[in-house]
Amino acid sequence: MALIATTTHRYEIGPMASWWRHRLGWAFTAVLLGIVVLAPLAYIGVSLLSPAGDGWRHIQEHLLSRYLKGTGAVVLLTMGWTTLFAVVPAWLVAAFQFPGRRALSWLLASPLAVPSYIAAIAWAGLLDFTGPIQTTLRTHLGNDAARLVPDIMNVWGVSFVLGSVLYPYVYVTTRAALLRQTATLIEAARCLGAGPSRAFLEVVLPTLRPAIVAGLALVLMESVNDYGAVHYYGVDTFTTGIFRSWLALGDVASAIRLAAVLLVVTAFALGMERLARGRQRFDDAGTTRPLSRWHLTGIRGWLATLACTTPVLAGLVIPVWMLTRWTVRTYDGIVWTEFLELTVRSVALAATAAFVVVIGGVILSYARRVKHTPLLSGITGLAGAGYAVPGAVIAVGVFSLGAVLDGLCHSTGLVPVGTLFVGGSVGALIWAYSVRFLAVGLQPIDAGFTRQGPVLDEAARTLGAGPLRALISVHAPLLRGSLAGAATLAFVDVLKELPLTLILRPFDFATLATHTYELASEEMVPASAPGALLLVGFGLVAVAVAQRGLLSRQER
Repeated sequence: MALIATTTHRYEIGPMASWWRHRLGWAFTAVLLGIVVLAPLAYIGVSLLSPAGDGWRHIQEHLLSRYLKGTGAVVLLTMGWTTLFAVVPAWLVAAFQFPGRRALSWLLASPLAVPSYIAAIAWAGLLDFTGPIQTTLRTHLGNDAARLVPDIMNVWGVSFVLGSVLYPYVYVTTRAALLRQTATLIEAARCLGAGPSRAFLEVVLPTLRPAIVAGLALVLMESVNDYGAVHYYGVDTFTTGIFRSWLALGDVASAIRLAAVLLVVTAFALGMERLARGRQRFDDAGTTRPLSRWHLTGIRGWLATLACTTPVLAGLVIPVWMLTRWTVRTYDGIVWTEFLELTVRSVALAATAAFVVVIGGVILSYARRVKHTPLLSGITGLAGAGYAVPGAVIAVGVFSLGAVLDGLCHSTGLVPVGTLFVGGSVGALIWAYSVRFLAVGLQPIDAGFTRQGPVLDEAARTLGAGPLRALISVHAPLLRGSLAGAATLAFVDVLKELPLTLILRPFDFATLATHTYELASEEMVPASAPGALLLVGFGLVAVAVAQRGLLSRQER
């Protein structure tokens, strides 16, 4: 009996002790990964302790207020356009039946595939002096008729362009909330004599506030991050100020301080959004009867179709039409070897970054699963918050910290002096992409783990499998959809990222995004169209993947 008891004791304690050691290993790896991700932003904070130079004093006196006003105007006007483009179409496709409703419910999310700087180039070309609209007016109505075309190269124009491609953030969250609405509220309003319009304004719209604000928070982050569109339209914002200080003036200290101010402004705005939402949550009807649709016929039905088609035309159809028009015009002049090289380089870079993002997301999410502690939860939350940080800020932090690491490598003799081992290398790009887009991979992976109950871990531990073996043999097969979705979204986000890539790319290193933008900036807009059209195509694939998981389950 003693021998049996001893044997049983060893059998139980051995695997248990091994499991605890593995749990500590996962926790240590997650903490180390969190430090790597958060280090660039922490370095920006530390750099603020160094004395400011004359360049920063000049910015404070003459430019800081201009950057603040420009950024604020772009953000507020963009939010206005996105609300206009998103809320009414979301209500129409959720609550009414009209011609084309089913197709439009999917197409309304498609403009998210168009990068803002590409939409800005397309709209500027459409309304330009040599564009199709002014040319047609001069031909048929005389030169004076061209004056009827509005000037889009200003803060109003760039806000319209940003709103036309960013409104799907608000549309998707609002439509999802509407599809979870119970029909009881609407029917109660109808019984009291309220029509569809009054029911929407007085009953439905107040309940949609959390969904709309959550979508606007994403619009805020994207509009603050934008560089290509605002620079192309000549609007001064914090992002253009960072580029001017960094690339044009070579004033690294001022660029770091501008990045820090932008980070504080973004955090303040997001904090106000959280405060405004308070404890409000999306209304989930659970098992109650969902919202039933009114049938719109005749002129009312076609007006609803027009209202839902307009945002799609502004954000997707018109930019794609202009890009296709330019591509056909310049097709014979395309240097296919150069274009293929750019495409392969961009795809390889995006695929590598997406792989790193997915691996990082798996490590953080699984570490929190096997050893759930406040420390790991905090690190995972902070590491996943990089998407809220503008790309220019991350780029400044990565490059500055990379320069310090390069100096350490040179001083120890590990790397020859003058060699950029970290800063200004492809590795720095991958690092910055991982900081910026880790949340894109972390969120779907975290959701995939949440759907797997703790019984799977307990069963694997009972059979003697450690956390790594359980991850590979048990969890990974069940996470294939989440991993594929995370990789696709991260791949396309990296592929079209512009401000971060412009700052950190090595010398004479171009991607489809930077090449497209540089050609357009040099007034070679038609030549930039083939690369831009390819980027939009990749973006449409990502939107289709996202919608398949988000909207198709709700569509009826």
